[in-house]
Amino acid sequence: MAGVSLLVLFLVRKYISLRQYSIVSSGISPAALVKKIHGKKMLVVLPLCINIILVSLLPHIGILLASFAKVWSMTYLPETFTLEHYSEVLFRTPQFIQNTLLYCSLSAVFDIVLGAIISYLMVRKTFPGKDILDGLAMLPFAIPGIVVGIGYLRAFYRFEIPGLGIPLTATWFILPISYMIRRLPYTVRSSYASLQQIHISLEEASMNLGANRLQTFLRITMPLMLTGIIAGGILAFVNAVVEISTTLFLTPSLEQASLSFGIYQYIYNPQGKGPASALGVFAILLVAISIFIVQKILGRRMGTIFRA
Repeated sequence: MAGVSLLVLFLVRKYISLRQYSIVSSGISPAALVKKIHGKKMLVVLPLCINIILVSLLPHIGILLASFAKVWSMTYLPETFTLEHYSEVLFRTPQFIQNTLLYCSLSAVFDIVLGAIISYLMVRKTFPGKDILDGLAMLPFAIPGIVVGIGYLRAFYRFEIPGLGIPLTATWFILPISYMIRRLPYTVRSSYASLQQIHISLEEASMNLGANRLQTFLRITMPLMLTGIIAGGILAFVNAVVEISTTLFLTPSLEQASLSFGIYQYIYNPQGKGPASALGVFAILLVAISIFIVQKILGRRMGTIFRA
């Protein structure tokens, strides 16, 4: 599986390298290309869009209802409602949400830094082993999460943390590390795509005016590729929130468990489907809030971040 996936990625990368995608400036914003629909066309398009959205939101609506349902069996809607499920996850097991925010934030920050550096090396530098670096950065896409989880257990169950005297797999540190590696391809590819669109003449002009490479990267290159970096970081964070395969293998204890592990624990408890749904609602909220924050920071819709 890893071999076939890496071969495809290598061929795509070779094909992309045959062309230039950089631009010096853009004369038209993406918003200017949008055509508004009026009249009869709107009467056709609007109901279609509403139906698609409603069908897409049915699972979310079901999770929301289940999080409040005390009795729900063989009926279209719950028979009675309760707040006990939210009380359970907020006061009895709050560590699931707290740990998720900590682990996913740490992994996203490291992914942003590593993704920016790796993409810069791959686009702007030529050195032996460049293709190997690209392959290693994309390797987590090719390997299933269960395999990664088993691999981490085998690799680090005897690796003791200096000063603590306990294995790395017995601490929560193993979880953000695994999330970081699993979601690194998101920040690498998004930063790579953004950097391809920045013409190298802009960096050359900066260095001709006396700036060194580090100053040029921080003051010229980094701000121009910021949207791609943020997009990759958000994708890394969102996907880490719902990461389950590696989490099942690497969670050292229930007190150090994340949100996805909590859902897994609750869902196999006869009385735990309500709390599991409540945790699912929090997962949906984390994704929605992160997208909302990015839109506020950038002052545009999330979809425009991913446009070339």
